[in-house]
Amino acid sequence: MEDKNTTNPDFLQLLSHQLKSPIYAIQTLLSTIMEGYAGEVDEKILQCIARALVRTKEAKDVISDLLDYEFFSETTEKTKEEYELISLLKKIIDMYSPQASEKNIFLKYSFPQNAQICLQGYSTAMNQALKNLIENAIKYTPAQGNVSVSLIHNDKENSCVIQVSDTGYGIPAEDLENIFEPFFRSIKTKSTVPGTGLGLAIVKKVVNDHKGEIEVISEENKGSTFTITIPLVRFMESPEAIDKRTRIVIIGGVTAGPKAAARLRRLNENLDITIIEQDEFLSYSGCGLPSFISGEVRSPRDLMYSSDNSIRDITFFETIQNISIKNRTQVIEIDRIYKYIKVRDLQSNIESKIPYDFLVLATGAKAVIPDISGINLKGIHTLRSLKDAKDIKQEFSGRNAKDVVIIGGGLIGISAAESFIKTGARITVLEKRPYILLSLLDKDIAGQIQQVLAAKGIKTITNVQINDIREAHGNLIIESDKEEYSADLIIISAGVYPNTDLARHAGLKIGVSGGILVDEYLKTSDEYIYAVGDCAETTNLITGKHDYWPLGSISTKMGRIVADNICGREEKYVGSIGTTFLKLFDVSVGRTGLTSRSAFKNGFNPESIVITGKNKAVQAQDWQYLTLKVIADKKSKRILGAQAYGMGNVLCKIDFIALAISNELTLSDFFNQDLGYAPFYNRPIDMSQTACIALKNKIEGLLKTMTLEDYENKKDELIIVDVSPREEYDADSIPKSINIPLESLRSGRFPFDKNASILLYSRTSSGAYAASRYLETRGFLNIFVLEGGYLYWKNEVIGGI
Repeated sequence: MEDKNTTNPDFLQLLSHQLKSPIYAIQTLLSTIMEGYAGEVDEKILQCIARALVRTKEAKDVISDLLDYEFFSETTEKTKEEYELISLLKKIIDMYSPQASEKNIFLKYSFPQNAQICLQGYSTAMNQALKNLIENAIKYTPAQGNVSVSLIHNDKENSCVIQVSDTGYGIPAEDLENIFEPFFRSIKTKSTVPGTGLGLAIVKKVVNDHKGEIEVISEENKGSTFTITIPLVRFMESPEAIDKRTRIVIIGGVTAGPKAAARLRRLNENLDITIIEQDEFLSYSGCGLPSFISGEVRSPRDLMYSSDNSIRDITFFETIQNISIKNRTQVIEIDRIYKYIKVRDLQSNIESKIPYDFLVLATGAKAVIPDISGINLKGIHTLRSLKDAKDIKQEFSGRNAKDVVIIGGGLIGISAAESFIKTGARITVLEKRPYILLSLLDKDIAGQIQQVLAAKGIKTITNVQINDIREAHGNLIIESDKEEYSADLIIISAGVYPNTDLARHAGLKIGVSGGILVDEYLKTSDEYIYAVGDCAETTNLITGKHDYWPLGSISTKMGRIVADNICGREEKYVGSIGTTFLKLFDVSVGRTGLTSRSAFKNGFNPESIVITGKNKAVQAQDWQYLTLKVIADKKSKRILGAQAYGMGNVLCKIDFIALAISNELTLSDFFNQDLGYAPFYNRPIDMSQTACIALKNKIEGLLKTMTLEDYENKKDELIIVDVSPREEYDADSIPKSINIPLESLRSGRFPFDKNASILLYSRTSSGAYAASRYLETRGFLNIFVLEGGYLYWKNEVIGGI
């Protein structure tokens, strides 16, 4: 055969046809033997036949590609026609979706909505070229990878841009200039991936026939992007768009945005719905990002599962929900007068306009970046998005990081600390405030949670001021007002603030908390624009003031409600109380409503109590101790907040109290609620109700208690009495305490001055309460009960730490 660049087309055609018949005959004969029609065959021979069938298929592919190459090389101006590109691409995507799914590859696409893009050329040839590109992308991408196909209308150039990207093996730099040559194949994949080397040559020929251009950007082990630019005949609205269907554009595709889109589709099949997302992925659980970094969650796709076990990826939204997705797309402007947004495709850098009838802002929040010298050095990351998590995971493994410092002891930082410690790294949390989780918990409960971290090897330093970060000997050095800390990796978790850039530039009103100001229907100061999720301000149900809670539960509710309002089903978003849960190792933590500190700041006169008890009856066998703190207003006895932790289920206790707070119940109101009981689920009086009646007794003077903090400050002035049974006291007790079992009190054995300050406790202090009531009737004036009892003092609720 002559040089590959001068191969005679007639010779190729003749050769291909001459080979085709015998190849099919050989394949038929081998299949007949393989399927047992020729009688029983030895297993080793069957294996050889199976390999021969694979080689036969490869030969067929070579013949097919030779014929295609010869056929498309002969196309002329006479064969050109006008055809529509979007419908062509959609058919190809439908064809290859099963193949991608079978290989566990994430195949996504993005096309202009309600539009038609018409080209002049040969539709059969373009169909083959695009099939070659997409098939190659799937073929050369390993499982769990991504393949994306996008079509962009470039209005300025009167052209369209087709991009096919993958996260596959990539092409060596030295091979890039040859990949469009007939029969060329890279040595790197030639022996492992079957092919003829003609597919890209056909693509190049077809693109040239359309007077277009093709270029490729590739990096080994990162993937490739093929970009085709072709002149248009025309760009126009599709027949469906002429019906003037209501156009809903949603900016933001993580939580609130996808929820709004899904609800809108369920309410109205005739809406045009578009989600714009700047990052690659959408509709994932942000709370699971630390678990993805630690490896507990193996793939980003695992963060996208819905309650029915389906993956809510781009394919789900576009094929099942008929919702247009434009990911890797940045919104750069909102034009409120002409009602459109200007967007920029981040892969092609092409700008375009998308009109809307209603716009939903779900732009989320941004990470607070402290003003610290060196904060932008390599190896320092925030953790707000899946992209952040992937970057951290890659650098964490690349650096073989052993020392990780987390700047900030909030919800995200503490969750990240738990995940990183599971990888074997040494973790230090630096918090500038007096204690961790300050916005969620009071100091007493936060202190107990800090002990959980310490017991698992996580070091927490509070009241620390960071002055500088610098590089030294391959490490990051953090200089503070206390000491220097060395790190391989630093995570910034100093809090978040609403992402309102677009809203501010569009002239929308911003609330006092910094979020976009919305009314009870989540409408902004523009009647055609709504705001939901972490970018929006909300109302605190307890104080009635504007508040900001960047929580997934709140974002999801807002997404549903805004969809109802757009569809005319008036639904109010009444506000939130910040109900939050956190799991640290085997310890569950929950909170709702106001802390004692925030209650006081908002004009209440708060009183609180801490109790410890079993979450179930003893016969349940799997019972666990929980600690629960309840806060109420002294005057009205209205419940204001609660915090809980323990090895058992704290969720139901906090959720019960959250319902009480939302309905403005008093301590007595809540106690009178008819909650269910079964020994294997709870106690006859639920622990949440027990805490409320204990707090009511405290407010009304029937119970005088002492907090752990008060005990630490006054312990040298107190007579400390343990009223537990002798065997419990002998096992362990509070230092300098005296054991007088409860059953001994009525025998008159309590030899102390009736004016002395006496602190009683038992394992949970329920027995101490009974003792205090008896001793007060005997004239003892200064009897106190230790809140939470011995278990709370020892912190045995969380495993005897």
